Amino acid sequence: MDMLLHNIRFSLRALGKQPGYTALVVFTLALGIGANTAIFSVVNAVLLRALPFPESDRMVVVSETVGLVADNQVATAHVTYRGLPRQEHDHREDGSNDRRDGRAD
Repeated sequence: MDMLLHNIRFSLRALGKQPGYTALVVFTLALGIGANTAIFSVVNAVLLRALPFPESDRMVVVSETVGLVADNQVATAHVTYRGLPRQEHDHREDGSNDRRDGRAD
């Protein structure tokens, strides 16, 4: 315990002799702590908290493919979505879908 106190006193004396370096160290620590807090706040709000409405785990994304490449997906307009034929799907844990009428997708 004496060695720890000795090291702390020595560090404070060394930082007191170089005020420019001390200011830089304090600024760097403050910047790092602030950035860490900001990033955690965003991650907490976006990823960790549940969405603020009931049954949020049942949300889906409706998109349509543009052209022949499957990677070119864009959000579907509400008018387009309302014009789609009504199909009820069961969603499985493995990511595949089955229609309730027995037909394959």
